[in-house]
Amino acid sequence: MSMEERAADAEESAIPSREHGSDSAQGRAATFFSTPELRQRLDLLRHLTDNSEKILLIKGVDGSGKSTLLQQFRQLSRDEWVICCLNADHMLQPDQFFSLLFRRFGLADSAAMNIDELLKRFEMLQAAGRLPIIVIDDAHLLPVATLIALFRLFERRPGNRALIRMVLFATPEINTQFQTPQLQAMNLQSVQSLEMPLFDMAQAQAFIGFLLDLEDKQRGLKLAAGRIERIIKESAGVPGVLEAQLQSVFAVAPDRAVETVAETGRKKTIDVRTILADLPVSVLVGAPLLGLLLLLTLIFQDEINGLFDQTGTEPVAEDAAMPREDGLRPLKLPEPGNSVEPPSLVSTPVDPPLKRCPPR
Repeated sequence: MSMEERAADAEESAIPSREHGSDSAQGRAATFFSTPELRQRLDLLRHLTDNSEKILLIKGVDGSGKSTLLQQFRQLSRDEWVICCLNADHMLQPDQFFSLLFRRFGLADSAAMNIDELLKRFEMLQAAGRLPIIVIDDAHLLPVATLIALFRLFERRPGNRALIRMVLFATPEINTQFQTPQLQAMNLQSVQSLEMPLFDMAQAQAFIGFLLDLEDKQRGLKLAAGRIERIIKESAGVPGVLEAQLQSVFAVAPDRAVETVAETGRKKTIDVRTILADLPVSVLVGAPLLGLLLLLTLIFQDEINGLFDQTGTEPVAEDAAMPREDGLRPLKLPEPGNSVEPPSLVSTPVDPPLKRCPPR
């Protein structure tokens, strides 16, 4: 078999597959919700896969969309890429890890193979213009021994050039494994990390609309603004948590309809729990406080009215001497019962005129 034929055989055996473990996202429709941040991560991941010679580590909390990003990465893979995708777990020991690699890259008799044979297969793929890529989902579940074997495989570089690319998807728990003495002895500088972005409020609302359209629930299920706001806050911008909460709403929606019509008697019933669930938190907290305030006002109404009672105060008499706006002073009338004597007609004596002294 020629080198080109063996390389083609290796490429055919290394088609994307996830035989080890389960893939919860497998079988879903190839429709993805995207944001500018997610598109930037995907474009950067594809660029680094082509050009970087470091182990690419995509980190994010559970439900942040790592597996969805992996699906998009596989769908948008280039023709020259040969992707071997594995799903990690706690039981994947180094010998099992290499056995999977041997089988995926066309080395059938894995029991008789060693790492050198695997490196030769990588060299043949590169000689045929192919780029071997090992992708591991849930890499934080790998045992420390398997992570060490992975690092050692990546560091095998004949001619000082990287033969393969490695892309790891993991939660931040993998940092704990990197702190172990065994991995501290490895070259951790060869790891380049990318963080998964979370949704802001506007993106979360758009994601809810996307899920409603995807599940064809837009017409049959109406969510109040208060419930949507509470779901977004509780999810903290994590897409998986947001989707799980909506799925729970989808599951109970037929049993908790806001208004149902009974078959017998055509009697309408209202589910109070559903109505309360649709109200914002501020309304649920403020309404009881407002009701308590009104109740206290009714109970102590007399005391409150007494504070504003003005019946015991004496009216302030107007100052009679105060001039009016027209400049006239009001005439002060005598009080009843008091006699007023007329002015006396007795003339007052007049002093005699002064005599002028003659000049000296």
